[in-house]
Amino acid sequence: MEINHLNHKHIIFKAKLLNPPTTELQIHRWLEAIVPEIGMEFFMGPYVKKSELKGNKGITGIAVITTSHIALHTFDNDDGTTDLQLDVYSCKCFEKKVIMDSLKVLYGATDFEILELDRNNNLKIEGKSKEIIVGSNEGQLLYWEC
Repeated sequence: MEINHLNHKHIIFKAKLLNPPTTELQIHRWLEAIVPEIGMEFFMGPYVKKSELKGNKGITGIAVITTSHIALHTFDNDDGTTDLQLDVYSCKCFEKKVIMDSLKVLYGATDFEILELDRNNNLKIEGKSKEIIVGSNEGQLLYWEC
């Protein structure tokens, strides 16, 4: 693989999960599937571990990709809800919609918040979005120009 133009984009996703994963294997399989789905390649991992630590219950999964990394964390709240935090940092462009759709289908992800950082330009915030209605601000929310 050769990358001719590095495009340091860091996308941070937050969401609520209506059908959260309960096992390490579920997150391991998701990482195995999503990395090639967004056109990336594994460099190391994935590595997944479940925590039962009070105040930090949930599952963490990371994968080092040839163009950087993916880190996913779930947090099981005391009220029975589960939060998701996901970082995807890559020097190669990808479609955010693919990740969001996968999380929606598998884990009932909803209430997405997305922060886009342009790491080429002093961590400039390139976009901050909240998905309220499917399709709203679709161009801004789901894609960026490479």
